[in-house]
Amino acid sequence: MVIPRAVVDRIRAQRLRRLPAETGGFLLGMRRGHHLEITGATEQQAQDVATAYTFERRDPAHARAIESEWRRSKALITVLGDWHTHPYGSGDPSGMDKKAWRTLARAVAQPVIGLIDAGTPLPTFFYTREKTLFASTFKLDVISEEAADLAYSR
Repeated sequence: MVIPRAVVDRIRAQRLRRLPAETGGFLLGMRRGHHLEITGATEQQAQDVATAYTFERRDPAHARAIESEWRRSKALITVLGDWHTHPYGSGDPSGMDKKAWRTLARAVAQPVIGLIDAGTPLPTFFYTREKTLFASTFKLDVISEEAADLAYSR
């Protein structure tokens, strides 16, 4: 999985702007076989609900942004996962986080990426694969830190 540092920087700026509450959005990008390339992200909108320990994407603006990118890219860019922040504690996913990723993986019928920014040097990424009987979530490791991009793998 590859993500531009510019997208990470935007997410980090949103985290700082929204403290002490969580914030979040969806991760957008391209699927190239088993490879995922994140190209952008939606951000918190007016109708989303954020507290110090939860974030709920409720605003229809997320869906409009996703559809707009999908149309603009001629169906190449789609939802790859979601991101949110943890103002307190670690970048480890909660049970609610894992459940949300499983639900999203089922909805898109594809594996998804979860990003948690807890203010550590780099955000934490997770890969959730939905299977017929169960879902599996794996933490991804940084394999490359280039000037413009970060690359993660299992």
